[in-house]
Formats: sequence, C-alpha cells, structure tokens
Amino acid sequence: MANVAFGHLFAYSGVANSTYYAGIDLGMSLGPIVGGLLYGNAPIQWFYPLFMLAMPAAWLLYAATANYVHGRTR
Repeated sequence: MANVAFGHLFAYSGVANSTYYAGIDLGMSLGPIVGGLLYGNAPIQWFYPLFMLAMPAAWLLYAATANYVHGRTR
C-alpha cells in the first residue's frame, strides 16, 4: 500500500547518483586519454598554461548551465 501511495516520490531517486558517478567514470576514463594526447602533441612548456585554463573553463560551463541545473527560481 505504501508503494502505491509514495511510489511516485521515489521514481527518480537514482538519477542524481547515476549522473554523479557517470561523470566521475567519464572523467577518469577521458582524463588520461586527453593527457596522453596533450603529452604527445604539445610541448611540455605548454602544460601549465593549458591546465591553468581548466578551472576558468569549468566555471564558465557551470555559469552557463546553472539556471538549467538549479532551476529558474534561484
């Protein structure tokens, strides 16, 4: 009976965890590939400046999608 009454509340309970862990898995699998491509194709002197751009790029991505992720009420 409780499943009928409250089942709709838990229909999407695993979506957040699934998305979170998919992001971690994607980062851990693509990170070494991208790093290897950079190491093979870019001079070592460019590594620090290239990786210095990662945080501002992540911030811009967050700023561009924050309203979509958190809703328009924020």
